[in-house]
Amino acid sequence: MIIQSVTPDNGSAEGKWIALIIGCILLIAVVALPYHQSNDEGVKLESHQVLITDLTQDDLAMIAELRLAYEEIYDIQAESEEENTWPDIAYLADEWLPPFVQDQSWERRGKHQWQHLGNGIYLGLTSKKEGSSSFIFNAKGDDIELWLHPELMSTSISPDSISWNESELIQLHWIQVVFPAHDTHLN
Repeated sequence: MIIQSVTPDNGSAEGKWIALIIGCILLIAVVALPYHQSNDEGVKLESHQVLITDLTQDDLAMIAELRLAYEEIYDIQAESEEENTWPDIAYLADEWLPPFVQDQSWERRGKHQWQHLGNGIYLGLTSKKEGSSSFIFNAKGDDIELWLHPELMSTSISPDSISWNESELIQLHWIQVVFPAHDTHLN
């Protein structure tokens, strides 16, 4: 009988090849990384604009409700048989659509007094200093357009004096909310 000794293969050669391949992949990634950077120079805002990321938590919560309300209002109007029929505030409150319904959230956010200014434009003036700002929004476009006024209260202005004219809103110190993903109104 012939005895032959066989040395076990510990896999060191395969391990070296795997390490070399991983090293090559990392080297290619490091060399190619500068060529795959986005040229984000930031969002250029005008003096009457603010990024949504720069708002307070109360304002962000109100904007979240307004974005949901925008979707519902847009759908209600689209299903309407008449072309320019927009739901009024009483209808929206009856549908339990925040922020129009007067619940605990409404009370905590500032007891906004909502009015429909016509043609899908809604105005919410706060009644309290704490909570979120006063808002005006346009639901008739392809995307929501929001303006806020941190100091304007329902007791300090008549809603009839507010119109949906950008230059008038700027003169009255309203601030347009800018969503970075939807920078259609930016220069």
